[in-house]
Amino acid sequence: MCPDDYPLPVFEDLASNLAGGERYTVIDLKDAYLQMQVEENSRKYLVIATHKGYFRYKRLPFGVSFAPSKFQRVMEKILAGIPRVGVMLDDIIVTGDTFDDHLKNVRTVLDRLLSAGLRTQKAKCKWFQEEVLYLGHRISKEGIQPTAQHLKAIQDMPAPTSIRELRSFLGAINYYARFIPNLQEKCAPLHRLLRKGQTWEWTKLDENIFLELKTILTCSPVLAHYDSSLPLILMTDASDIGVGASLFHKMKDTSLRPVAYASRTLKPAEKRYSTIDKEALAIVFGVTKFKHFLFGRHFTLRTDHKPLTYLMGDGKEIPKLVSNRLTRWALTLSNYNFDVEYQCGKDNAAADVLSRLPLQDCDEDSEDDYGTMMFHIRLEDLNLSSRTIKRELKKDPLMIKIIDLVRQGWPVEKKQLPKELWTYYEKKNELSYEEDTLLWQGRIIIPVSLRQAVLLTLHDGHPGITGMRAVARNHVYWPDLDNDIEIHVQSCRECQMTRPEMSEVPLFSWSVPQKPWSRIHVDYCGPFQGKNWLIIIDATSKWMEVFPMERTSTTKTITLLRETFARFGLPSMIVSDNGAQFTSLEFSEFCKTNNIKHVTGAPYHPKTNGLAERGVRTFKQRMRAGINTKDINIRLQKFLMSYRSTPQRTTQRSPAAIMFGRELQTRLHLLRPDFDSTVDRALTKQKLDHDNGKSFRNFVKGEKVWVSNTTEKGYTEGIIVKKTGDVSYQVEVDGLIKRKHADQMKKRVTKDP
Repeated sequence: MCPDDYPLPVFEDLASNLAGGERYTVIDLKDAYLQMQVEENSRKYLVIATHKGYFRYKRLPFGVSFAPSKFQRVMEKILAGIPRVGVMLDDIIVTGDTFDDHLKNVRTVLDRLLSAGLRTQKAKCKWFQEEVLYLGHRISKEGIQPTAQHLKAIQDMPAPTSIRELRSFLGAINYYARFIPNLQEKCAPLHRLLRKGQTWEWTKLDENIFLELKTILTCSPVLAHYDSSLPLILMTDASDIGVGASLFHKMKDTSLRPVAYASRTLKPAEKRYSTIDKEALAIVFGVTKFKHFLFGRHFTLRTDHKPLTYLMGDGKEIPKLVSNRLTRWALTLSNYNFDVEYQCGKDNAAADVLSRLPLQDCDEDSEDDYGTMMFHIRLEDLNLSSRTIKRELKKDPLMIKIIDLVRQGWPVEKKQLPKELWTYYEKKNELSYEEDTLLWQGRIIIPVSLRQAVLLTLHDGHPGITGMRAVARNHVYWPDLDNDIEIHVQSCRECQMTRPEMSEVPLFSWSVPQKPWSRIHVDYCGPFQGKNWLIIIDATSKWMEVFPMERTSTTKTITLLRETFARFGLPSMIVSDNGAQFTSLEFSEFCKTNNIKHVTGAPYHPKTNGLAERGVRTFKQRMRAGINTKDINIRLQKFLMSYRSTPQRTTQRSPAAIMFGRELQTRLHLLRPDFDSTVDRALTKQKLDHDNGKSFRNFVKGEKVWVSNTTEKGYTEGIIVKKTGDVSYQVEVDGLIKRKHADQMKKRVTKDP
């Protein structure tokens, strides 16, 4: 596909449209790109290879290079003409001169989104706030301020406690010395601690020098303001105690100027990661920490761990035996457009010092917030949950042994282990222990005490052996799982009572349409369990619709078909038997009006409509098997949920996957640990930490001030000439007019003569 060169908006352009608002509303779209359908002829370019074959995306996926520009173009077209609205990809911000204007604008935006078929993510929307954090800036009625949270890693950096940490810090100072004259002279006294045989003694003077150097690293001569027109470079590094990341602009003179810093300590479990996992963790931490700067832009990622340039480089396939967490992180990074470069450790001092002197906050809400393919199972009826699995894992002696081996390492030979561990030994490179859950290739290993409960859950809705195995292979694992499933199905009393003696083979074989919902088969079932039932089946996906009916008239049949077509669209062909409802003049006119071809089978030859007949038989069998559920409507919905989410033998995919291009989320999908709820807590905490104790300083024309010197310590007398911005002023200093920031001035008090 050709790239879309549609430009992403510059923040200054968005800010100019928001200034002066009293309150602000931020609307976040759900799943962003996935709400955009891909045109049929373009789907051939979006083919992915899976363990079940090749599949085409029907909706725009994350990770496609042109997706941000294409999505931005569409969003601006949808919201065009609405005043006081800004949009950056899936983030929409709305304000107004008055509350009524604000409310009117919000309603207009929501109406436009509704008419376009776009859905929002309610939990992440903020409504009528006095202050919001948007695209890395704090926006309020007082104005727009860049947030200082990205300098926190330097400002709150702890003092070195060893020669190794001091050497790393001085390496970073040397890196930035090119921007500040005589910077090395300021840190010269610290070099005495690096001498051979010198006793480590951190004095008050050393502490003062350290604090002064940190201040220098976050001052304007070193830092560059974010500029969307300049190239971005992200440097990351990991140590045994923390991870660090620095974001740089590549200036026109090819020098690198820092824009933001970030670091955090490793959690206890993360400290046991392998070196490659720690370095990959640093990359994901840096990318997600600076996502507002990086998303939708091309940037260069530099790491001092060379294997990662092959694992996470553009166009590189992830090895099949790579750890589950590396696979998840690679999925996270696929949302961004970047090149990976190797940089030797000595040239990576900027990120190295952040990883060796990280902030003490472990940042619980970190990199696993994105790209995670893990879910919880919530099984209320069986008292089965992810918490139950974690608890039972710790009670199972065999699981405890496996967890210890995964953590500490496996022996060289299988014979050194008991026989019950041999099966797991053969899978040792694919096992992982994450979030107190034991996994094999992303499937949860179930302890013995819960296996029967999981089998009951897999058999909910009474699928057959093939269906149960297909679902189980996406979620759970234990040795002899397939055999246990077969025994469970064969011993199910309800299934045995309703299972037919032998299956019928249709004499007439219809061709399978390429598009779902092109040909549908309809039939009536009943009276059955006190009602008549209209059965509708799609020939391509095997998607089934079932409607209970009191009367089976033609008018009622057409009404239900219209309701179904309103959801899925008009089919090209309807296949039915010769029932009076389908052979009436009214039904014929209905098909003719909608350009639908109606095909009926020969009288008393039901196998012509074999797909519908088979669907009726499946429906009756499963409804009888679920007779323990007294409410017939609940029994119907359980059957439909199980049927639509179970892979079919002919297609090897579930009806939902073919119909909608995605699986229906069932209770089994929710068994895995959930990492998605942590982003909001992290952003809220960062905002509260930043806003604490901050206030504005204002100066008026003619006011006397002290102005900080840029090349040496101290202040010089000055007088305010003119205010040029919210925090920018023209100041007369020594007879010259200079432009200064409010942070560079303080009030000067004089006695009247």
